[in-house]
Amino acid sequence: MKFVAIGNIIKTKEGFRGPSYFSSITASKMMHWDSSVISKTMDEKTFSNEMKKFKVKFIGQKSWCNLTIEGSRVRSDPGKIMTIPEITADIFHIAPSISEIDKGIMSKLNKGEEGLISLDSEGFTKANVDGEIKEVPWANKEDFLKYVDILKMNVKELYYLTGRMTVNSAMELLRMGPQIILLTNEEKGGYVFYGKMKYFRIPVYETKIKDTRGVGDVFTTAFTIRYFETRDLKGSVYFASAAASLLVEKGGVKGIVDKEKVKKRYRTLREILF
Repeated sequence: MKFVAIGNIIKTKEGFRGPSYFSSITASKMMHWDSSVISKTMDEKTFSNEMKKFKVKFIGQKSWCNLTIEGSRVRSDPGKIMTIPEITADIFHIAPSISEIDKGIMSKLNKGEEGLISLDSEGFTKANVDGEIKEVPWANKEDFLKYVDILKMNVKELYYLTGRMTVNSAMELLRMGPQIILLTNEEKGGYVFYGKMKYFRIPVYETKIKDTRGVGDVFTTAFTIRYFETRDLKGSVYFASAAASLLVEKGGVKGIVDKEKVKKRYRTLREILF
């Protein structure tokens, strides 16, 4: 099975990060899928070698710089991903850091009849404004969401999508195209919305939190792949919650563990709450 994450990887002094980075590694390291990531960079060899460590194929697009962010400051911005190569994938995951994906690529994603397109709204509610990351409304969300099967957002992002932070406002987004909406709320869990105004809570496996870097990316990727494999909505949410709980115990790439370890915690979570 083939997974492709689309979004610029962030390069910092400490290393690499960003939604597409964590998502593509989760698909490979945890779920054992054929994983690729599409990102702009000025240093394709360095990025390719980094991703190769996790058995992820790096598909670079040449730019005059890398995406470099320090705190809330954007030190360099390679701009939007305007095109993608002709690729067929079972899952395309749209995972920008700061609004760097052009709407034109959405109609060109070849996922096949059984494939899925997932999207994380985080990057679409952030923009590079004179070198500062600012939270902004997602003005052209309809141009993206009409192609999306699974939308992931958090409570704050819900406000920048709809102007409200209510269950009804989240449900309204289902009418724009997504079949499933994952609304997360940190350690409180969140909700899953689907079908004709149906929803249920996302469970939380309580554990010690060391580092939350990449937790949303791991949750979304684990859910999307598990759902593709099983079409079990509630079971996939529980699996993703187990994966996220293991991540925060270590943080970063070290917290992305093999799916067999996730399955053990998933079974515990399911027995308690399912």
